[in-house]
Amino acid sequence: MINDSDIYQQAYQYFLDEIPGLLETIEQELLALTKSDSQRSLIVNELMRATHTLKGGAANVGLEIIETIAHSLEDILKALYHPELIIDSAIQNLLFESYECLRLPLMAQLTEATINDQEILERSQNVFAKLHHKLDNYLQDQNAFPSSEELGIDVIQAFFNDVVPQRLQTITDVLQQAEEQQIIDIVETQLEVFLSLGESLNLPGFQKISQITIEALNKHPEAAKLITQTALEDFQKAQQQILEGDRTIGGEPSDTLLKLAHGEEINQHKVQESIDELLVEKKVIGQKILTNTHASADNLYDKFSYNVKKNKSFINQNVRVKLEGLEKLNHIVGELVISQNKTAIKEQKIQASIEELINDLYHNQQAFYQLNDFVDGLLILSEYSQSYQNQSLSRGASNVSLDLTKSSLKSHYNNWLKSDAYVQLSEKIKKSLELITRSTSTAESLKNLTKESNQTFKKQQRILSTMRDELIETRMSPLGNLFSRFSGLIEQLSTTHNKSVELKLKGQHILVDKAIEQNLYDPLLHLVRNAFDHGIEPPEIRQQLGKSATGLIEICAYHQGSRTIIEVRDDGQGLNFQNIKDRAIKLNLITPEEIETISDAQLLEFLFEPGFSTSSQVNEISGRGVGLDVVRSQLQTLKGKIAIESRQNQGTTFSLQIPLTLSIAKLMVCQAGEIVYSLLPDVIEKIILPQSKDIKIFKGRKVLYWQTETDSYNVPLRKLSELINYRRNSPNQSSKLSTDNQPFISPILLLRHHQGFLGLEVDQVLGEQELVIRPLGTALNPPNYVYGCSILSDNRLSLVIDGGTLVNQTQIQTPESSVSSPQLRDKSQDNLLPNSWQNSHVLLVVDDSLSLRQTITLTLQKVGYRVLQAGDGLEALEELERLKGINLVVCDLDMPRMNGFEFLKAVRQHPELSHLPVITLTSHDSEPYRQLAKQLGTTAYLTKPYTQEELLKTVIALVSDN
Repeated sequence: MINDSDIYQQAYQYFLDEIPGLLETIEQELLALTKSDSQRSLIVNELMRATHTLKGGAANVGLEIIETIAHSLEDILKALYHPELIIDSAIQNLLFESYECLRLPLMAQLTEATINDQEILERSQNVFAKLHHKLDNYLQDQNAFPSSEELGIDVIQAFFNDVVPQRLQTITDVLQQAEEQQIIDIVETQLEVFLSLGESLNLPGFQKISQITIEALNKHPEAAKLITQTALEDFQKAQQQILEGDRTIGGEPSDTLLKLAHGEEINQHKVQESIDELLVEKKVIGQKILTNTHASADNLYDKFSYNVKKNKSFINQNVRVKLEGLEKLNHIVGELVISQNKTAIKEQKIQASIEELINDLYHNQQAFYQLNDFVDGLLILSEYSQSYQNQSLSRGASNVSLDLTKSSLKSHYNNWLKSDAYVQLSEKIKKSLELITRSTSTAESLKNLTKESNQTFKKQQRILSTMRDELIETRMSPLGNLFSRFSGLIEQLSTTHNKSVELKLKGQHILVDKAIEQNLYDPLLHLVRNAFDHGIEPPEIRQQLGKSATGLIEICAYHQGSRTIIEVRDDGQGLNFQNIKDRAIKLNLITPEEIETISDAQLLEFLFEPGFSTSSQVNEISGRGVGLDVVRSQLQTLKGKIAIESRQNQGTTFSLQIPLTLSIAKLMVCQAGEIVYSLLPDVIEKIILPQSKDIKIFKGRKVLYWQTETDSYNVPLRKLSELINYRRNSPNQSSKLSTDNQPFISPILLLRHHQGFLGLEVDQVLGEQELVIRPLGTALNPPNYVYGCSILSDNRLSLVIDGGTLVNQTQIQTPESSVSSPQLRDKSQDNLLPNSWQNSHVLLVVDDSLSLRQTITLTLQKVGYRVLQAGDGLEALEELERLKGINLVVCDLDMPRMNGFEFLKAVRQHPELSHLPVITLTSHDSEPYRQLAKQLGTTAYLTKPYTQEELLKTVIALVSDN
């Protein structure tokens, strides 16, 4: 148990994070258990690992009920290693029942639900008692030595590669140096170990050699050297046989050893001769054994190195990111979108202004050209008029020719061009034209720059859009991962209950938020079991009804606007409406008189009442403590809805409607009165600009006559401003559009719903815009149809409206309308350690349980150690080879890919890591596990649940010594 509250909170959260994945592993492996006998040991390994991890994690955070159930399940699973055990349907059902006993309290921790601990404990004890009765002959003694299948390694090979050669060498050294009595004392110690080893590993021959040698030494201590030398030869022969594959006998005592044990007297002269002969023979045998041992070890290490490279690609290159961090990034991206929307409006205004400026400059330039021509013409006419008058005066009243030659006009024009007045005026016009030309050129350059800027801006928009999509992707998961868990369940139920049912899956590619996905399993599990149990009829009844003998359950997912829809359908008998009525009356939910006036949709609402069931008894398929009221409650926590449709003898469909994790979305922006609203577009069928002839009055209400290619509809009309009771104090009402004195026809948003269509009248449709949706906060209690708010590009605020919810509420409030779906209540690959770590002690924590790994890490970090983590032995070895300077390893035993025993062996055989301190931290407290770990080279052996003081004391001592 963890004493530090901060560490406890973090460890508990990490344990919660592990639960869904581990439960899925257990469920999938249980389903696979009967499909492949050849893979049974691997399947049981995975079952044991996942259950063991849950047990350790629960113990770590003090969840005793879960720890107890997981421990009992782990003990049961050991029996499944026996290949002769036939796992029939009864055993499989009990295994699933035991899994359910473990799953329920775990899910209660995840969903913060309440559960009766005593009830679940009694239920689990009952299930485990039945399993013990079924598996009695295969349940092992808990103190028995672990088998090779359990450990994932060849235990006998491990001992005879590492442990036995060391002890045989000890005997050899004693023979060369010690006296008879010293030989007896030392050799008997080794013989006791060999005797225990032969018994534990079920090697009767090896055990027999040990027994005979002990008898011989007791009977003839004076011949200790001869007896020991003879036994050494027998042990070496046995070792060679075992290394060559013997796993059942383990050698046998030689005739010489038997005679030494059973003979009456031993001639000392013959003893010396025998010793000399044996010494010569020993060298030959010993060299063979040494060669075989080294070759076996080399092969093992070569195999390990190959596996490291082979499995490297399977290491999951993931990092854990807090949801809060993703939310902050999402918020920042939203702010960028708002900023870009504003910038886009400014860009459009700048471009429009530049276009207007260029157009004005062009017109000014043309005006100056016209002015210049006009002045020239005016002055020419003036000169011509003056010349005409002078000629008339000089000639008197006589007829004077008015004909002025072209040369005369040209002469006058040239004289005018040379005058000072003209020169000054011409210069001013010329300068003005030059200025206009330069301004036009500057405006054109500015226009080109804005085009380039606009292209850059659009590129930034694309990058931001990609960034937003990638951010969403990081927190999404395909529903196929969830749906696939039900395939094996249906197979298992079909086999157990002799009911042929096919499961079809659609929409596995649909993505949902990972936080939502883990909360969908329980509701879907209940609905699938319900469909199998209550929906699908027995084969004989289906055939009588003209149906296929094989029933069909379909799980389908798709997006509908801003929602993800998951449907669970069956082609069974449908709901019995009369039974629902009878049950509702019996529970006093409604009177017999009222029941006859309500619609089918309202009747189906009773199914979501706590304790409401039309089934006469609870069974093992669907009666598992989760009713439709709990399903609805779980969906409410996700802001989702559930709807039911059912037809007699055709089947039932449950629709789960889950809102997408929206923060940025395309919204239809419109104005009603003074207020701007943004509607989620998922239920908008069409935008209509009707003509006056399309608007009718029906039963005192306005309706829209709308005709499609195939059908015509009378669509009820409602004003959006009237539907949304949004009061706003504003003295100036002049901006409201009035239709009192003018035949103004409002635009209509045609919204679809389960009964047809509803038309929303608005004053103006501003178009579709990509906007950031922000929550309104906890200070306000908005109607359930208000999704949030958005900031428009012109800085105005807009309420975001969920059109589907608004329509449903409108239909409820309309007396003559009925509703067909229930409504919810509101609710560095651097090879060196970082520089900052160079002068620190660096530890490596190895455990496949994230919660335990993190707990140990936090404990060690709190006293100043730098800590690295690895999920299994293989990953740990890669870290040790990649990073130099790791001072100590804390390692679990039960891990995938490479367990703790294999890790110890590989470390001790590695030339650069052989002296690295390794602390084994495991829940296995039995002596055989301790023996094997110590023989393989563990420095210290600690058991879970551990105390922080014990762990720190051991670590500090070993780091100091190292």
